[in-house]
Amino acid sequence: MTPAPLTAAVAAAPALRASGIGAVPVARALDAAASALLAVFVVLIGFDLTQPAPYDLLAGPVILLWLARGIRLPRSAFVLVALLLLLCLGVFLSLVPHLDRPDSVLWAVISLYLAITAMFFATVFSEDSERRVELALKAFLASCVATAAAGIMGYFDLFGTAAVFKAMGRAAGTFEDPNVFGSFLILGIVFVVRDLVTGAGRRLWLGFVLLPVLLAGVLLAFSRGSWIATLFAAVALLAMTFATARSARVRRRIVVVTIAASLIGAASIVGLVATDAVGEMIAVRAQAVQDYDSGETGRFGIQLRSIPLLVERPNGFGPLRYRTHFGAEPHNTYLNAFASGGWIGGFAFIGLMLTTTYVGLRLSLSPSPYQRHAQVFFATHLTFILQSFQIDIDHWRHVYLVWGALWGLEAARLRWLRTGTPMPPAQRGAS
Repeated sequence: MTPAPLTAAVAAAPALRASGIGAVPVARALDAAASALLAVFVVLIGFDLTQPAPYDLLAGPVILLWLARGIRLPRSAFVLVALLLLLCLGVFLSLVPHLDRPDSVLWAVISLYLAITAMFFATVFSEDSERRVELALKAFLASCVATAAAGIMGYFDLFGTAAVFKAMGRAAGTFEDPNVFGSFLILGIVFVVRDLVTGAGRRLWLGFVLLPVLLAGVLLAFSRGSWIATLFAAVALLAMTFATARSARVRRRIVVVTIAASLIGAASIVGLVATDAVGEMIAVRAQAVQDYDSGETGRFGIQLRSIPLLVERPNGFGPLRYRTHFGAEPHNTYLNAFASGGWIGGFAFIGLMLTTTYVGLRLSLSPSPYQRHAQVFFATHLTFILQSFQIDIDHWRHVYLVWGALWGLEAARLRWLRTGTPMPPAQRGAS
């Protein structure tokens, strides 16, 4: 039930807008509360040790408060909305024969809820975009630093934290799964690297302090997918930043800071690898194929055997029913989209990945006030494309933040083009 004060605020917001009153104390308080709650909401993405997670509990109040501000879904995000709804439609149609399975029902409901969060982020970031996105990225970075620190403490069992922040002999931070923990940190790493190479941040020394912490978190997660994705995201970001730099000075800075950051990162990794336990675990995890991957009953063998069955079943297996057929999770989001959402869900997911990639690439390479932020999100999105082949990312909360941000920034860019507003002087030649 919506609290009475929030209901009153929702009811009052249209009247305030209609009367043109934008600076009254109520409107200012509503704006400040909405921004503060957005920051808290994003920070909580990194805390996933309980179900429901704090992020999930806060989602309703945050969305309602922002609706009270009068946010409106941009038309250019309708493609995102349509594909997300098609994906959810496929999941719910596939759920019908399994309505007696509470786990399947819950999985379908969570899919719809996460889709709504992506629509929410697209809406919020489509206006006042630079300020709101910067706020969200800083909040996300704070979350990354906190969970990376927890993961490092847990791995080395500092203050007896291994029981909470370590899983399967690997750092897990404030997540249950080390693989999710490692991949979660990538957006924070990319954000720090982007500020370092372009000089966008006010306290660049802080970036050089935080980067080793984040990289150590990824390394101690011992997730091959996260290692590869982190490297790929950093290279993609640096390539885009260098290609779109509009001055030789910025390009020189990118090269110099990249070398410095690489040396710091390498030194941090070498220091950790020198520890016997870390070195031994890396030797094991660095193998291209693990025992559970190979063979007819391994991950890859099961995936190959599932494809002909999915081709024959337009409605898929049903949410979470892949495991009942093969005794294991898909560990492939593309396969899982078809298994849990049938042909409708599977093709909707592929369409979502393709269209978001197109939008993100255009945003990242086209000059606009939103280019620098778009490059951070797009480099992270590219890792989702890769990781979807080896892990199930469809219920990772930060995935929907990234997708919503890209579509919201695209809406802002299109509006900026229509209005013909000049590029802010601070960004000319900055990237």
